[in-house]
Amino acid sequence: MEVLDIGTTLFYRTDTLARRQAAEAKPMNDGSEYLITVDLSSNVPIYRQIADSIIGDIASGKLVEGDRLLSSRRLSSLLGVNYHTVNKAYELLSRDGFIQQDRRKKIFVSKLPSSQNEELDPEWIRRQRLLISEAISRGFPRSRIMRGIESILDSIPEGREKQ
Repeated sequence: MEVLDIGTTLFYRTDTLARRQAAEAKPMNDGSEYLITVDLSSNVPIYRQIADSIIGDIASGKLVEGDRLLSSRRLSSLLGVNYHTVNKAYELLSRDGFIQQDRRKKIFVSKLPSSQNEELDPEWIRRQRLLISEAISRGFPRSRIMRGIESILDSIPEGREKQ
């Protein structure tokens, strides 16, 4: 296992991931692949950073249905953060349907439905509206906000989007 401490950002990568990246193979479904970053100097809470990193990996296809995640204790140990912090991230992800836990206390990526309709989750729309309202309140013109959204979409590797 490789653990790097670069400033206040912690990275960890399992040996399996390093081998897979070298072989450019598709991730295996054994839960041993992770790359989570935590910026300890960020204003974003650590639990949110962990959850956002996992959501990003699901969106890009790095994590797929059935991939097993590390236990809260194991991940907190690797990242050097409190167990309750990781547990809070996992609770958030579970509540939102991204992960689930089986009877043996194994945590894995849930089957996420492919949206067949054009309707978006009302909570997602509320959060999006809040972010856009904040950008407008800070004086960003509509055209800049749209370019920013397009730039973000372009920066996310096609993963689940293809489904």
